[in-house]
Amino acid sequence: MKEVPENCISEILSFTTPRDACRLAAVSKAFRSAASSDSLWDKWLPAHYAQILANSVSPITFSPKKQLYFHLCQSIFLNGGTQRFWLQRPTGKVCYLLSSRELSIVWGDDERYWGWSPGEVANSSFTEVAEVKKVAWFEVKSKFDCRLLSPNTDYSLSFLIKFGPRPIGWNVLPLKFSITTVEGDEVKSGRLLRDREGASIDPNLKIAPLNYQSNGWIEVVAGEFTVKAYTDSEVPRYVEFSMKEVDSGRWKSGLFFDGVRIQPISA
Repeated sequence: MKEVPENCISEILSFTTPRDACRLAAVSKAFRSAASSDSLWDKWLPAHYAQILANSVSPITFSPKKQLYFHLCQSIFLNGGTQRFWLQRPTGKVCYLLSSRELSIVWGDDERYWGWSPGEVANSSFTEVAEVKKVAWFEVKSKFDCRLLSPNTDYSLSFLIKFGPRPIGWNVLPLKFSITTVEGDEVKSGRLLRDREGASIDPNLKIAPLNYQSNGWIEVVAGEFTVKAYTDSEVPRYVEFSMKEVDSGRWKSGLFFDGVRIQPISA
């Protein structure tokens, strides 16, 4: 029986996932060779991977493409260290963690209200972390270009926060979160941070789930959105997001803010 050409096997494998390709490599020598080809792994690398390599804090050399893929699964720093980028190992889906320096913080440049501490103080993912000294108007907002994410993928967006030794004012009214999609749809949620059950929330406002991390950080899931396959790659496609508590008028302090995580929703 005539063997199937390697390029045909590679084309078939491209309709699976990186995890499947690694498993199928054990089938035969031909499958193993096809599962390691640059043409296959190039399809699972993000379309803008050259830009990622150019923005990496540490130089990245790679050969072959499969090696690059698994290197990018380990998380790398971009934009001078204010972003972290990685690929989901089983699927190749793009993930980002944006530091607090990447975001717009109201009064964030005024040392009376906000401070910047070394990352190790709060076990941050970055070299420095934003700290609320004393604010009545608490608001963080920004936007992100969805062209840098994986197309045809559902994403979640989360804010990473941690309480300091003496937090004040966070149990009066809930933080409110908002996500505005490329299409203009708005997703709203809220959370009373000092209550795990999210009590005292507006009954019309969805309660934002909390995930408690082993390093002490709290991941507040603001909401979900879908990234589509945009045909015009030259036009920015922004998702906008915010976190705020501006209604109580109460002074708030003792909170660290690490940044925003944007990652695919697990199947």
